[in-house]
Amino acid sequence: VPTVKSPPAPPSAKPTTKAPSLDKAALTMLAKAVEASADEDGRANLGQVGQHLAKQSPDFDARNYGFARLSDLAEASGILVVERVEGGLVKVRLKPKAVGK
Repeated sequence: VPTVKSPPAPPSAKPTTKAPSLDKAALTMLAKAVEASADEDGRANLGQVGQHLAKQSPDFDARNYGFARLSDLAEASGILVVERVEGGLVKVRLKPKAVGK
């Protein structure tokens, strides 16, 4: 009895891998964590931001939003300026809000 192979499935109209995105609640949590962890110049160590997020929302994990690391999430958030300083330290600060318009 010959085996019949089914034809390959047609390509999906929508790509299966979509770009990671953050909802408003995640962006708000991230902004509050940066504000709470920031020093007098408004910059915060990303590690401290992560610790603050873990305390405030133990379920928060960058991987839940499609990012391998918190630094990737911070860069993609659109609300933070990410600075990599000597020694591999990552500092973040909130982007200034647009005035007017």
